[in-house]
Amino acid sequence: MEEEKVEKPKKEKKEKKEKVVSDWHSLDGTIFVRNISYEMKEEEFFKFYEKFGALRYAKIVKQKDTGLSNGTGFLKYKDPKLAETLLEGAEDSSNLLYDLEVNGRTMTLQKALDRNTISQKETEE
Repeated sequence: MEEEKVEKPKKEKKEKKEKVVSDWHSLDGTIFVRNISYEMKEEEFFKFYEKFGALRYAKIVKQKDTGLSNGTGFLKYKDPKLAETLLEGAEDSSNLLYDLEVNGRTMTLQKALDRNTISQKETEE
């Protein structure tokens, strides 16, 4: 008796999927905020900046050992164009629509940068 060779079905090659960075982790539309009042709570921080447009999140950075605010935070707008508009408006101190003073402290804004970009800038200096 001669054995019949049975061919195994060939596995289809899977197409490589592009790695997609979720919008949540992207820095588009993210702003770094300095000089936040130490008394400001995250809900208050969120509501204050929500008046400029829909936010994904507003996060105040806290000290690891005490849990108290360190006076900085991050905002992420759902529409990155809103963040750009806010940054541009905040640069113009005569623009009263962007009065960023709360509890006697004027908050300053800048576009958020990722850690790699910050490291590169530090080594260049």
